[in-house]
Amino acid sequence: MTEGKDLEVGHTNDKDTTITAETEGSTSDTNTHGGYDHGLSSFQEKKSVFAKMRAWELWLDKRLKFEPMGIDRLPEDARKPPRTLNMMLLWFSLLMAPGMITIGALGPIFGLSVADSIMITCIGNAMGSLVPAWTVTLVPQTGLRAVAVSRYAFGIQGSKICGALTVFVNIGYAVIGAILAGQFLRAVSGGSLDISLGIVLVVLLALVVSFLGYHVLHHYESVAWILIFILMLVQWGQSAPRFPSDITTHELQGIDYVGSALTFFAIMFGQCVAWCSCAGDYYVHFPADVNKWKLAGLTWLGMFIPTTFGALLGCYIGGAIFSNNDLLQVYETSGIGQVILDLLHPSGFSGFVGVFYAFAALANLAATFYSSALAVQVMHSRFIEIPRFIWVLVFGVITLALALGGRNVFENVLSNVLPILGYWTICFSSVLFVEHYVFRPRLGGYDLEGWRDSKRTPVGLAAVATLLTCIGLSFLGMCQTWFVGPIAKQIGAYGGDVSDYIIIVVAPIMYFLCRSWEIKVFGR
Repeated sequence: MTEGKDLEVGHTNDKDTTITAETEGSTSDTNTHGGYDHGLSSFQEKKSVFAKMRAWELWLDKRLKFEPMGIDRLPEDARKPPRTLNMMLLWFSLLMAPGMITIGALGPIFGLSVADSIMITCIGNAMGSLVPAWTVTLVPQTGLRAVAVSRYAFGIQGSKICGALTVFVNIGYAVIGAILAGQFLRAVSGGSLDISLGIVLVVLLALVVSFLGYHVLHHYESVAWILIFILMLVQWGQSAPRFPSDITTHELQGIDYVGSALTFFAIMFGQCVAWCSCAGDYYVHFPADVNKWKLAGLTWLGMFIPTTFGALLGCYIGGAIFSNNDLLQVYETSGIGQVILDLLHPSGFSGFVGVFYAFAALANLAATFYSSALAVQVMHSRFIEIPRFIWVLVFGVITLALALGGRNVFENVLSNVLPILGYWTICFSSVLFVEHYVFRPRLGGYDLEGWRDSKRTPVGLAAVATLLTCIGLSFLGMCQTWFVGPIAKQIGAYGGDVSDYIIIVVAPIMYFLCRSWEIKVFGR
């Protein structure tokens, strides 16, 4: 088997992997889905609670055909590929959402002109989407979820850090989506429905979709975007008369303006690149010989088109807020969600759109719960034994708690969370890139039978050292409301976020040097 005819995967065998005392856990790779055994593990047999949960999960699978599989490797003969076009349509549903409008509006809110906000949006989204478009190509050839692939660079212990950070990324996105959905439902009700109730309702519905697993998620995500796309087209048309006549005016000047532009770019770039650690979760059923250019190209289009479509509308609406006193007052008293709905008419139609905008968050929340439930399983061998739907419930509760806590400071949550999500994933993708193209060819490809064996995967010192160093360096260039780094402080009165650029330069160089030393010392 080859990876695009250029990198041999190596040591592949789709038969069951024998797990010994030297391997990470006690569950074999057969405990998954699709034509091969997914019975109870020895741990589940000893723990009656988990045994009952697993038995119930398998019972549901037989009747409802939902997915009981977890992080385990999926062999070729067990894969059930969705339509090729789903590579793009999946992302349309995840990202074709009013949340992108709020992100785009941050440009003018930061004092940038609409014109410059548009330029930064296009460049940031285009560059940010390249990263997950590449990382997803690693998944079909290995049969492993993205965070599990990281074991070939970070090692078994280091990948646990990646799992934890991936969960953080996913929960961050889920919190943003839940708060915005609550804002829309409150706006539709004229303020009679508390935002908290709206958040609870959306999170509960997202749990149902995520609970049903990969195939239901793929089917839902392939069609969920259509109505939202139509409604956002109407939003463009009805909002256009309120757009500012001069899109070149801006509030800030000089170095202050540069600082705001850098921070806005970090948000745009970060909200796309942050998907790289979990995007591959939705590609595990594609065959190993799938065309990688098609895979990457459709993924890039699927991310770039909806993020840019919504964010550009947000840039114009952000400009409208600061050129119209009525909209500014609505924004200051009720938030961006109310502004978006006030631009629609008549009021009855506005309410109709608001309800669907609120439930557009379902696609994003369901996917993030699903990926979080997989990522957490690399953090401890016993976590694999806990049924996936339990993890989905756990992360649903965490999202609910955080969304309720941050519901009244949405813009702060948005502007602080998104850049941070991008910091670690830039390092993560840089490490995987160097490992894949520089070191894996020298080591004979990916030893797929040994993905859970600590003696057949890297020690991980190089990757972990690179990651921790980059996280530390990110504080030098970070520009958040709660902390502005010493380098960021030098860029205007409000600072400018330059952490992305620091990590992009440092991560590949440091990993190359450290990994070369690691292979020389440990031989793997």
